[in-house]
Amino acid sequence: MAAGGIRDATTFAAIQLYSWPPVPHSAIHVYRVRLKAFHVGPAAVVEELQKRVTTGGELRQLVGEYWEPTGVWHLSELLAPWFSVIEEVPAALEREIYMPMWVSYCKDQERAQVL
Repeated sequence: MAAGGIRDATTFAAIQLYSWPPVPHSAIHVYRVRLKAFHVGPAAVVEELQKRVTTGGELRQLVGEYWEPTGVWHLSELLAPWFSVIEEVPAALEREIYMPMWVSYCKDQERAQVL
């Protein structure tokens, strides 16, 4: 998943890696890349879409919010048709980013659930 910086990239990785079963922070790899951005969309909307596709829930508002976000989302994913890896960079430390960003991501999830 592409992000705007090391902090967001580490947060994305941590959120995914700390799902069940948990994976240690040492397993997180962050890379600086060169890419041409195609779209920036709210990451929590993608997760909610996946849930609703499985359960048969309403998708129209979520799809619209993904492609044309109407508000501030704390964590967004970046879509790109291609990228080139420039270098691996150290992941941000968990204590610096994980808990504050987890709280923000949970707010995004709550917002996506009511769409």
